[in-house]
Amino acid sequence: MLERRRSTPYVTGSIRSVFDVGVVKSVGDNAVLPPSHYMANLHGYAEEQFRLETGIQPGSAEAFYRLGEALLQLGKFHEAREALGHSDQLREDMPETLYQLGKAAAMDGDDIMAQKCWQHLLILEKDTPLAAQTHFGLSGIYRKLGKPADADREMDKFRTLQSKPDHTDLSPN
Repeated sequence: MLERRRSTPYVTGSIRSVFDVGVVKSVGDNAVLPPSHYMANLHGYAEEQFRLETGIQPGSAEAFYRLGEALLQLGKFHEAREALGHSDQLREDMPETLYQLGKAAAMDGDDIMAQKCWQHLLILEKDTPLAAQTHFGLSGIYRKLGKPADADREMDKFRTLQSKPDHTDLSPN
């Protein structure tokens, strides 16, 4: 059963297989990542694994979320939207899913859908690092849509949340 998590989205054992194939090496307590040209293979491998997982568990919101994340990393924005949208249908109102779905929509050129996802997320999350990231993203969307006052308002909300002691490590993605 999935748990709602604030800072870390769904976690599964599937990604452990990346360690098993030797793409990521462990040195002491730290994971040592390979050079960036190997990272594309890592995301491709993750896509393959999560596609298998969605076939095995077609009712798993987590599996579709993880697939959507991998596709987003690979720049497959439309496919990422489909996987994340399916995850959202299976388990509605998961903030991490809404954030990634909005991000995929924005990257796919659908600013209205991104805005819709992120506004819905902000109904659920008010004072979290994810809410701050969302305000930052909305600021960019509003600026692209020619709404500078809305963009400035969202940027002010981002800065306010970022300045809180428990949000000091915030970096929007």
